[in-house]
Amino acid sequence: MKSYLYVYDIEKLKKMREEMSDFDFNSIAYYLNRFEDSNDLIDIFEKKTIIDITNVIKYKNIDINSIEVYLIKLIANNNNIFFSIQNSSLNNFKIELPYIFKENEINYDYVLSTEQKYTDNISHEVNLRLPKNIYTYKNKEIIRTLSKNKVVISLSNLLQEDMGIYDLKSIYNNIIDGKIDYIDLSSLVKKLKLRDDLIFNFEKLIYEIISIKSLKFIVEDCLHQEILKLFPMLFAEKKIINFSKEQKEIEKSNEFINIDKINSDIHKINTKFKGHSIFKKDFQKKLIKHSIFNKMNKKRILSVLLCGESGVGKTEFAKVVSNVKYPDEQLIKINFGNYSTEGVLNSLIGSPLGYIGSEDGGELINKISSSKTKVILIDEFEKATLSVYNFFYELLEDGKFTDRQSKEHDLSNYIIIFTSNMTKSEYKEHIPNALKSRFDMVYNFESLNINEKKNFIYEKAEDLNLELKKNFGYNINLKKINSKLSELEVYDNLREIKNKVEDIVINEYIKENNFKFKETNQ
Repeated sequence: MKSYLYVYDIEKLKKMREEMSDFDFNSIAYYLNRFEDSNDLIDIFEKKTIIDITNVIKYKNIDINSIEVYLIKLIANNNNIFFSIQNSSLNNFKIELPYIFKENEINYDYVLSTEQKYTDNISHEVNLRLPKNIYTYKNKEIIRTLSKNKVVISLSNLLQEDMGIYDLKSIYNNIIDGKIDYIDLSSLVKKLKLRDDLIFNFEKLIYEIISIKSLKFIVEDCLHQEILKLFPMLFAEKKIINFSKEQKEIEKSNEFINIDKINSDIHKINTKFKGHSIFKKDFQKKLIKHSIFNKMNKKRILSVLLCGESGVGKTEFAKVVSNVKYPDEQLIKINFGNYSTEGVLNSLIGSPLGYIGSEDGGELINKISSSKTKVILIDEFEKATLSVYNFFYELLEDGKFTDRQSKEHDLSNYIIIFTSNMTKSEYKEHIPNALKSRFDMVYNFESLNINEKKNFIYEKAEDLNLELKKNFGYNINLKKINSKLSELEVYDNLREIKNKVEDIVINEYIKENNFKFKETNQ
């Protein structure tokens, strides 16, 4: 009688493959990933093939009836198809699908005898000849460095959620657009030891990733045997990987600080942002220090808290910094004045799994995902809750945060500018001491002096006049409105001054071009 199902223990899989060297070996996940209808598979098996069905039994969320039909069609229509299953899953297979194979169609030649005992020594001697090598590492510090530079990425960081649900388009974009060379499966192994019902789903995902780009899969050395047990038909030999080449490239990129670029950015910021000269000199020093420390992985985020009355330039400073450093990107802005006190942290970094809206993420996560700027404006910070203060305490300390679905987000090299209308006394009373010590700069912005306001007024008028010329081919003679512009020097609120400058310039533009407006009946 023909053997259709080969049962094996992982320790004898090498022998099985050697003795059946004329067979191709693969997991059923490989075929389900590409051929949902088994009829499409009928003509592709020119060579005898072993299809492993171990993990489909462990995946409890799959439609077992569909799998049964799938297997029956494969058996009925192709003489080159055979199946294999790990001995540990055989009983469950017989319970779930009792009518697929008769007992005399099952081969037990590759099952350990009762006298053989499983030992680590036997386990480590297994040298599987499978499609993909699994590379192992021991130095976690190197992995952290490569992860920071996006050379290595953990599989869990490619997922939308923590329960095995993934968006293939998002994963595709991450892999294709980035410089990722290695996928770390260590966290996945630890997860699947607790949730073996997800094995099949992740096996399909790995096949998808392989089809997108040729990448290497890595795992902590101590987890090598575990990954082979989880995916015996997917991974082959253990190979110890040497990251010396990648590390040298990173070290080379860290050898120097582009001080010319930093000074150029600072000059542009100082030119565009009027007033506050003492603050700008301090910011220049802090920006250089931040760049040096960031290269050494010591200080990851530059944090600035700006207090003062509305309209003194706090928000304007964040806009200028973002525009200078990332001119083609939208400033990331979070306004706590728009949040209710209830569930504010959920609104910021997403709700835990199982809660309504958990799949939508939080405002901060969505915005850092959609913009490449590394400048974040946190407005009306005094309206944040204690839980948010605690969140920023950890973020400013570590340079990264973990969202409510256990996904880590690295904000290395970001500049976060917090603004608030708090007075000095309110700041001392309202902000926890643990958070105060994490700010790199805390400044109270005062109104501009008369000369600073004069420069601000005339620069805004000149900028708008240039835009009129660029867009409509005509601008105005600013000398005609000098007296009107000088009247604005009595105001302190820069936002109000800017609006009034626009009114004066546009009104003169309309006047010089003889624009006429029809009166409308109300």
